[in-house]
Amino acid sequence: MALNDTILNVGANAMRSEMRFVSLHYAVPDGAGSNESTAPRKPSAWAPPTNGDLVSASVNFTGGQPNGPVRAVGFWNVESGGTFFGYYPVAAGDQLFNGEGNYLLGAFTLVGGSS
Repeated sequence: MALNDTILNVGANAMRSEMRFVSLHYAVPDGAGSNESTAPRKPSAWAPPTNGDLVSASVNFTGGQPNGPVRAVGFWNVESGGTFFGYYPVAAGDQLFNGEGNYLLGAFTLVGGSS
């Protein structure tokens, strides 16, 4: 039997409490969080989990390389340095900072599951 949503939400809440900051990466990061853009990290915007899923609201970034690439969003416990928890790829077609170095990271879902 697969795990149910109740226990998946417990796990998702634990991850939500640790992944307090998000970053943008100009290339796919390695296990240490490499390729972080020049845009400062922002506080994460997680909604309470449902069905074991984590949903992030949109987050505005500034200070990136004008017209520079954005390939992934990274998850961290602190604003600078700290522990890198992994990344989520940015959707194709939305992979550039604008000409002023700003970027709107649209809402996205980290899908939890068990089988």
